Amino acid sequence: NRPDAPAARLLGLAFIVFGFFLMVTLSRDPQFDLFAKIRMVLLASSIPFGLAFWTQSKFYFPSARPELLDNPWLARVSYLAATVISATFALMILGKLGTVLLAQVLISVGIVGMMVYSWVLHFIFRDKRPKEDKKVRNFLTAASTASLLVAFATGFALYLTGHFMEIGYSGLALLGIPFSYLYVIGHYQLLEMKLRIKRSVKYIIVTSVWGALLVIVLLKILLALPELYLDIPNFEFTGGRFVVLDIPPDPKLHDFWERLVMIFLALVTTFAFWRIGKAGQRLIDRRFNRRTFNLSHATGEMAEVMATKLGMTDLARGIIERLARLMELKRVGVMFFRDQRMCCCHEAYGFDGSEWNELCLYSGEKMIRELNRFRSESRFSVDYLPEEIKVQFQEKEFRHVIPIRFKDKLVGTFIIGEKLSETPLHIEDLAFLSAVAKQASIAIENAFLHEELTEQERLKHELKIARRIQMASLPQETPQVDGLDISGISIPALEVGGDYFDYLNGVSPGLTIIVGDVSGKGTSAALYMSKVQGIIRSLHTFDLSPAELFIRANTLLWQDMEKKSFVTAIGACVDTKKRTIVLARAGHLPLFYYESRSQNVSLLTPKGLGLGLDKEDTFAGELEEHVLSYASGDVFLFVTDGVTEAQTVDGREFGEEKLIEVLAANVSYGAEAIRDNVLAAVSTFVADAVPHDDQTVVVVKVK
Repeated sequence: NRPDAPAARLLGLAFIVFGFFLMVTLSRDPQFDLFAKIRMVLLASSIPFGLAFWTQSKFYFPSARPELLDNPWLARVSYLAATVISATFALMILGKLGTVLLAQVLISVGIVGMMVYSWVLHFIFRDKRPKEDKKVRNFLTAASTASLLVAFATGFALYLTGHFMEIGYSGLALLGIPFSYLYVIGHYQLLEMKLRIKRSVKYIIVTSVWGALLVIVLLKILLALPELYLDIPNFEFTGGRFVVLDIPPDPKLHDFWERLVMIFLALVTTFAFWRIGKAGQRLIDRRFNRRTFNLSHATGEMAEVMATKLGMTDLARGIIERLARLMELKRVGVMFFRDQRMCCCHEAYGFDGSEWNELCLYSGEKMIRELNRFRSESRFSVDYLPEEIKVQFQEKEFRHVIPIRFKDKLVGTFIIGEKLSETPLHIEDLAFLSAVAKQASIAIENAFLHEELTEQERLKHELKIARRIQMASLPQETPQVDGLDISGISIPALEVGGDYFDYLNGVSPGLTIIVGDVSGKGTSAALYMSKVQGIIRSLHTFDLSPAELFIRANTLLWQDMEKKSFVTAIGACVDTKKRTIVLARAGHLPLFYYESRSQNVSLLTPKGLGLGLDKEDTFAGELEEHVLSYASGDVFLFVTDGVTEAQTVDGREFGEEKLIEVLAANVSYGAEAIRDNVLAAVSTFVADAVPHDDQTVVVVKVK
């Protein structure tokens, strides 16, 4: 039921019998007694049975192969062949099987046949092998082939050079085979074994082996130098040049020059090995991520990242990616905190995005609370965090917490994982991280500011678009109605407003004028204004009087509007043929009416509640509709409270009385001039005061 167990046993048996063969094969026994014969039989049997174990191990390793395990005879064939080969060799030793040559041929053919059989199984069932296994098998095949070739080449070279007693050293290359198996077992966590050696330990081992190898080779070369014979010619220096003489040199002089050359060669060799050692050590350091970084250069690189990244996400990602590269970290994360209350941005390097998001969501607020407890600490271990957070970070292999503070305000934190070299962070590493945290605090604060400015610009841009849309929804052309001079305008106090006016119908002999004011101002008022305008325009298609128009509009608004909001409106239907005006008022300012016959301005104030304040029956019961006749020279002035309640800096209001005075003083002008003079009077009155409400003015003058 556990395929890992037989895989481990079979691999272990295969390596044991192959190792036995390598240890015993080169030994020589001067006596050919019974024990020697037994040893020879065991030696010969180790190859076929080792092949049998190795062949069956592939049924289980790297993972179980059901297509092979379902047929037990696939494994039995190898063991039968191994038994036949071993029996044949035993009979040969006992002299029971013909000639020695025939036995050797049979044994060789049997071993080759077993190897071919193993390859045939691999070829037939290659398509059913899991994809994960292929990568492992390809690596093991390459490593085993390389080890065999190196062993064969080394042994052959020693044989050709006459070093027969040292041929056994070629077998050391075969250690690459079991080591390659150990590597894949540890790397891929196979056979339920964790054979992982920390990189820091590997670095020490590799560095020590490299240094010892250099020293051994150097010593061997230096010891071999005195055995060299140097044929140094006899020469002398005359006339500015060297002259080689035919006569033999003086023996003492020859010894002197020979020693001098030997010393020179020893120094050159030592220097060469020193350079080779440094080059090799650099490669080892690079491979094990042991390169040191220049602190000033690293600080400059971090400053460059923080200066060029303005957005919070880009800044966070840029910081951790550069930090991970400079310090060669396995993983590093950063959190940004807004107002010391919430984690508004988090990025990680060397970490699965979804897991990091879950970790930040779980621990964000808890981290803020704990970091505020350690206000005096510039860095500390995750071991000091509460148990619930500590366990989470330790499981994700984080080791250190580096708070980021801007003027004692917590704006973020770095969470640092282990180095790729798997060495602890040193004092200079922690000092560098603290310096980066100080740099980052300014960059994060700037990122917050940039985000706020960007948001403000976005809102400003959207409000400009909303203003343009709102202005476009107001009448763009003044209707030309016989006998009437009309002019209107609406000026929002902010980008958008809650005032509106509209001309309905707009052809002789009738015109309906609507002026409305939504409670409040700004975006919410503008949205309600658009809704009210749409409702009234839709209802007007039913040819309703102003009072009926307001009653039906109130029914719809009472259901949908928030109870704290309401709309005031005034509507007037002008009949140019009958020269009458029908007036209804829903809680709005009165209609300012200049009567040319009496030359007086009066306020027409029919009863009425604001739209959306009460249900249909109550609203309809309170609403009145007035009908009056008009004559040439009469003027009707519709305004919103932004005109009458316009205030100076000291709080004085423009008021209705002053508006009456302005209207009476300008009735001789056309409608547009009256409109502009009213607004000019308001502007002059308030002077430098900022308008606090929308202003709408509509003037209708009877020709």
